[in-house]
Amino acid sequence: NVDAGLTGNHSVFNAAQSSTYVPLPGAVALSMGSEGIVIGGLCRDDVSIGNLILANYTFAEVNNTGSIWNYELRPWDGVLGLGIARSNTAIDAPTPMEALVQGGL
Repeated sequence: NVDAGLTGNHSVFNAAQSSTYVPLPGAVALSMGSEGIVIGGLCRDDVSIGNLILANYTFAEVNNTGSIWNYELRPWDGVLGLGIARSNTAIDAPTPMEALVQGGL
C-alpha cells in the first residue's frame, strides 16, 4: 500500500496498511549510482504489478534518502528493478521480473 504526500511530493510504502508485511532483521545500504546511497531494511510483502501478484516477496524498504541531493524535488519515488539479471547482490532475492518468470506468471 502506498501513501501520497508523506515525504513532500513522493508516494511511499506504508507497511501499517498491509496485512501481509513482515520486517526482516538487518539493514541494507544500496547504491543509486551517481545519485547517492539509500539505507533501509529488508522486508517481505505481497507485491502487485498490474494483476500479477508476487506473494511473500523480499525487497528493501528504504527509510533514509539523506545522501541523495534534493531527493524531495526528484520526479521519482523509488526504484523497481525490472531487469532479468540480478544487478544488486546486497539483497539475496530475485528481481521482480525474475520472480514473475520463476513463478510462471
